Amino acid sequence: MIVSAGPFPAATAAVIDRAEDLPEVRAGDVELRILEVNALHLTAAWLAGDEQVFIPLEPAPPFVHAGQAYAEDTFFTALNQDRRGP
Repeated sequence: MIVSAGPFPAATAAVIDRAEDLPEVRAGDVELRILEVNALHLTAAWLAGDEQVFIPLEPAPPFVHAGQAYAEDTFFTALNQDRRGP
C-alpha cells in the first residue's frame, strides 16, 4: 500500500507547518490526530490539548475552509449546519 499518494500527504505537511505558529500550540502540549468524517468528505488535523483545534485538509467540503484553524465549538457548528439546501 502506498501511503504517500493522493492529496492528503502534502496537505498534512502544510497544516503541520501552519499549526506550529498557532498560539494554542506554542502555549502547551498538543497531540496531532487526524479526523476523518467520511460522510462529509472531510479530513482534518485535530490538535488535541487543553484547547481542541481543528484544521481541515485540502480538499475540504464547502462548509469549512482548508487550512483555517477552528476552535472546537466553531468547527462542530460548521459540521452541523443544515446542508440539504432549499
